[in-house]
Amino acid sequence: MKLKNYNFFKGLFTIESRAIWLQALFFIVLLSLGKLDPLEVVIIYAIETMIIGLFQVLRLLTIGFQDGKTKKEKFYCLAITCFFTVHYGFFVFIQTTFFFVFLSMGDSRISDGFGLENYKIIASFQGVQMAVGLLIVTYIIKYWTNFYEPKTYVNAKIEQYMFQPYLRIVIQQFVAIIPGFFIIFGNAGLAVALILIVVRLIADLAIFKLKVNQVYFQKAVDYLYLENAKKNGDTQRKDIEDFLVILTNE
Repeated sequence: MKLKNYNFFKGLFTIESRAIWLQALFFIVLLSLGKLDPLEVVIIYAIETMIIGLFQVLRLLTIGFQDGKTKKEKFYCLAITCFFTVHYGFFVFIQTTFFFVFLSMGDSRISDGFGLENYKIIASFQGVQMAVGLLIVTYIIKYWTNFYEPKTYVNAKIEQYMFQPYLRIVIQQFVAIIPGFFIIFGNAGLAVALILIVVRLIADLAIFKLKVNQVYFQKAVDYLYLENAKKNGDTQRKDIEDFLVILTNE
């Protein structure tokens, strides 16, 4: 495939992508006004892991309980959704246990144990409340515009969709936990928080670019196909394409 005029930022200023830019700008404004503490930025991105899981459960139920599904298919959907909830929930449990220990090193208000009290504490932070509210609105819009309104769920395979959020979760770990160490131990809170937001912005735009730009998408497919072919000779290009479509269709 011949590539012409390939530009990463081309096509990244559409109506759909504005939510990505506005979210980053909103966080930066809150930081600048002192309404959001640098450590709270780390908290927000960690809490987003839970929000992602909740909306994924909603997607799975939408796929399985759409009109025309038999009782057997609906039961199968419910079983898959329960499996996802347990699997994802266990991951969140491990993450938050580590997360609270991690935060307690930089904030005396948070204990190093696991319990609902820590959730109450972080939920009382004004900056966290505003940012989480924005995240919830953002994911409602994504669910409606990317999944429900275009009826993406009609031909979706629930077994594949179950794995959709895990790419995002890998990103969450790098853009939230690792920079948090520098915020807590490096005394460079504001600077690192801004870098965290920018890195997250670039990651979100890259995922969005995969969705809307065919050249960019095919480059990613080519790379994954070659890498998988080295390890698994029977890798099918179509399988990679289908899975990448699911991963990017948040």
